[in-house]
Amino acid sequence: MEVKSLGNSRYFFLLKDDYSHFRTVYFLKHKDEVYEKLENFIAKIENIYGNKIKVIRSDNAKEFIARKFESQLEKKGIIHQFTVPYNPEQNGKAEREMRTIVEAARTLMFAKDIPKNLWSEAVNTAVYVLNRTGTSLIKDKTPFELWSNKQFDINSLKVFGSEVYVYIPKEKRLKLDPKSQKGLFVGYCEDTKGYRIYMTNLNDITIARDVIFLEKSSNVVDQIIQVPYDDTKEIDSVSIEKSSKKTSEQELSEESEAVDSNEEYCSVSEEDNEEVEDQKNEEPRRSQRQRKTPHWLSDYKINFMCDVNDDEPTTYAEAIKRYDSKNWQEAVKNEFKVLKDNNTWIEVDEANARNIIDSKFVFKIKKNDKGDNQYKARIVAKGFQQKDHIDDKDIYTPVAKLTTIRMFLCIANQLELPVFQSDVKGAFLYGDIEEDVFMRLPEGFNNKGKVCKLLKSLYGLKKSAKNWNLKFNSVMVNIGFKRSENDHCLYTKITKTSKTYVILYVDDILYFGNDKTEIQSLIEVLKRNFDIKDLGLATNFLGLNITQNIERGITVISQKHYLNNILIQYGMDECRGSSTPIDKNFDASILNIDKIEDLEIETKCRKLIGSLMYSAMGTRPDLCNTVMFLSRFQSVASQKLFKASLTKKM
Repeated sequence: MEVKSLGNSRYFFLLKDDYSHFRTVYFLKHKDEVYEKLENFIAKIENIYGNKIKVIRSDNAKEFIARKFESQLEKKGIIHQFTVPYNPEQNGKAEREMRTIVEAARTLMFAKDIPKNLWSEAVNTAVYVLNRTGTSLIKDKTPFELWSNKQFDINSLKVFGSEVYVYIPKEKRLKLDPKSQKGLFVGYCEDTKGYRIYMTNLNDITIARDVIFLEKSSNVVDQIIQVPYDDTKEIDSVSIEKSSKKTSEQELSEESEAVDSNEEYCSVSEEDNEEVEDQKNEEPRRSQRQRKTPHWLSDYKINFMCDVNDDEPTTYAEAIKRYDSKNWQEAVKNEFKVLKDNNTWIEVDEANARNIIDSKFVFKIKKNDKGDNQYKARIVAKGFQQKDHIDDKDIYTPVAKLTTIRMFLCIANQLELPVFQSDVKGAFLYGDIEEDVFMRLPEGFNNKGKVCKLLKSLYGLKKSAKNWNLKFNSVMVNIGFKRSENDHCLYTKITKTSKTYVILYVDDILYFGNDKTEIQSLIEVLKRNFDIKDLGLATNFLGLNITQNIERGITVISQKHYLNNILIQYGMDECRGSSTPIDKNFDASILNIDKIEDLEIETKCRKLIGSLMYSAMGTRPDLCNTVMFLSRFQSVASQKLFKASLTKKM
């Protein structure tokens, strides 16, 4: 490493057990310290675990072809195997392990802006976590469990780089001194029950047991002077892979590719090796076949399903009897005014109409960027009553993918440009309608003997969404925007002097660009064609909370309000949080039942899991595995599953 650690180390020495995949790491000031570290490791294996290393495999780095190293192995009766020069794939496990650990350490440091002279703490933490969460040759066993025959509570893992407050014993402080000091959590202790804490005021590491963690705080270490160094070279390192566990015949039979327990392997990277790339001729361990995304992951459908609020009225009669009836009546008046101003229909005698369809009110409470309620009422046609044959291809309408939205925000952040948001009022009403459609107004309107002949598309019609999308697309194309082939809701306009990006999700619009004149021209065109509401900087989009800090080049995407609403909806807003989505030792057998106990419970289960699925797809990928696990039991939903969904996920 080009910068020394706090302990003045420049290298790390990695040993990996071929059977359990358990890793042990040592930090070196000089490469010749590898002999002492290896001797200590061998003694530890023999004295504590009662095993003997039989074979070590390494490359031809000079540290391992030296006579001192060979003599050390000969005294212990350890066979030393070498890889063929310039063939690192012969020791692929250890070589790839080096890259995994370096990348993990780099990620840990970048995520919390940790000073680079703490690289050894990041490497040590990466090894610690991989040992307790990674895979081994035995199914459902972590490397730590195979190595030590002990269970590990994953809930004890903490967020690397989190701000902490360390308790100061009364023997070390005066009466008026503070009882704690601020620091950063940078790792775990293997030999003691404590945490490694970086004390920013002392620029030193301390071991502490009584610690308060602030894992959710965003940490930027402003007070620390980072040591500059050239980051073009990776850790110049040494790695050893070993296997010290004896394997029973029963264990070997469980795996088709189990390793012979009489062999020990060791590998070493070359002295000037920077970072080991994946070898092209290395045999893949799993299929690389691309799988088609299942339809149930449709972003739009899941978002629509999860956006349902149990506290919203379902009929007009229910709305006017509620405690907030005035709000709903005002929302109905506003909706009718918008439809009337847009010349959405004309009234005709019911006797002169044919194939009349009904309509209804859909009531919705939305949150603004401050979390306040906004009451919405929408007249929706019952399009399923349309008798005219319409092919599916005539009603398909694209919606922006969550992946596109995240990438859109990333590009804006990289270009240091603010993202703005607008909303199209009554968007579907701008679509041109091609066929004659007659509709009855919902309850609340006194127009007996009259029906409406629609002149514009209306929410609920089979082709209303497509008609609106075609209208919006024609406007964008006419002013020089190009529609993306990968996502038809992404538009770009790139000239010699400007770049402008626009994304559409039904009636919500995000946009940014590097030319203010071009942005202003875009808004003027949209306002001439549609009723546009300017919402300013994007802060809340499809349940995504967006925080932009242009000066610092940071954009944060979260779903805090969305998840808080779910907690409130299911009475979990006062619950105590969990550090992990689910315990790996969770007993799934309690969820197995022969039939559905209660239809209401089934509905709640599906809705809850669907709500969390949308969050997993949006900003919480850590929930994906647990969501998939619980989804397997939806067809036999029970009170136990509902409870598990709450307690294990929220």
